Amino acid sequence: MGTTSTHVIAAGAYANLKYDPNKDFAPITLVATTPYLLVVHPGVKASSLKEFVALAKSQPGKLNYASAGTGTTTQLAMEMLKTAAGIDLVHVPYNGNGPANTATLGGQVQALFGSMPAVLPMAKAARLRPLAVGTAKRSSALPDVPTVAESGYPGFEASLWLGFFAPAGTPKPILDRLYKELVGIARAPEMKEQFERNGAEPITTTPAELTRLVKTEIDKYTKVIRAAGIKLE
Repeated sequence: MGTTSTHVIAAGAYANLKYDPNKDFAPITLVATTPYLLVVHPGVKASSLKEFVALAKSQPGKLNYASAGTGTTTQLAMEMLKTAAGIDLVHVPYNGNGPANTATLGGQVQALFGSMPAVLPMAKAARLRPLAVGTAKRSSALPDVPTVAESGYPGFEASLWLGFFAPAGTPKPILDRLYKELVGIARAPEMKEQFERNGAEPITTTPAELTRLVKTEIDKYTKVIRAAGIKLE
């Protein structure tokens, strides 16, 4: 299984990546996408994205945001929002989603653009306040929370996708069989229910569509990575 992190962000963030996401793999299909959810500590005086942006603009460089680490999708989603909204936030990287969530819950940082499965329980329990979803459409897990795009930033989209790949050169009959079986599993009612319960959106694609997605996303996120000055070894 490959993700936005392994097949897109790694290509732009690592100077000496030991594999080529485009050449070394045979894409099979996506199975799900995970929205990114912008949440803030309840003590932050903002109940919408518009209010959060206004607050940040009134205190440039004063508000902090957590991430699961430098170069992770949780950082890049917020960097995209910073650029779109023209706000100045201080990045505080943590070692994984757990510590980033804990810091936001404790108020050590004010905001987090976290993956839906990681922050959904806290959002539903009102321990963190959800402001906006990063995907193009609202999440069925939090249908009342607007998207970033509909909150004033058209075209904004940030999500983590999950897909299956085989080694490059895998015979086509094997790829065809894998595609048939994986799509069948992903579309099964019990699998869709499991995805949706955890804030993921079930989705399948053809191998050609997944190939195009990887190339498009590499171009998109590499620009964000370079603008943020991110370099990983």
